[in-house]
This record gives sequence, structure tokens and C-alpha cells, in this order.
Amino acid sequence: MPSIGNRKEKQMTIDKYTKFILTLIAVGVIGINFHLFNGSVVKDALAATTNDWQVEYDGKYFIVFRNNGSSYCKSKSFPIAQWRESGC
Repeated sequence: MPSIGNRKEKQMTIDKYTKFILTLIAVGVIGINFHLFNGSVVKDALAATTNDWQVEYDGKYFIVFRNNGSSYCKSKSFPIAQWRESGC
């Protein structure tokens, strides 16, 4: 039969564990509320649109458009190894 002192020690250990877990949950809930009311939890993703590229193939040429079509170049072969000086 377990002694009374051993039972109290076990109950105190469980009590400390429970209080620790509840404290972690409370801190997490407070942190989430802080972020929700002072800003978003996930920051906005902003795309860099100043240098967009689009590649199309018309059956004969590769056409590379840059900056929504403001500049483009045509090539019969697609430069895989490196970009040329012309930007294509």
C-alpha cells in the first residue's frame, strides 16, 4: 500500500505539470490575441512586379516578354546556358 506522503508528492507533481501546461496555453492565447489586434499573424506577401518575365513559343520563335510587354526579344533557340547581353 502506498504511503500518504508518496501520494501527496505524486499529486503535487501532477498539479505542477497541469499548471505549467495551462500557463503555456494562456501565454499562447494572449500572444495570438496580441498579434490579431495589432497586426496579422502572417505578413502580407508582396510580389515584385518590376521585372516580370513571360516566355512564349509560337512554333518557330521563342518570345521573351519583360515588364508586361514593354520590352521583348525573339530567338529561334531558347538560351538555356545563360542570358545574352540583349536581355534575351
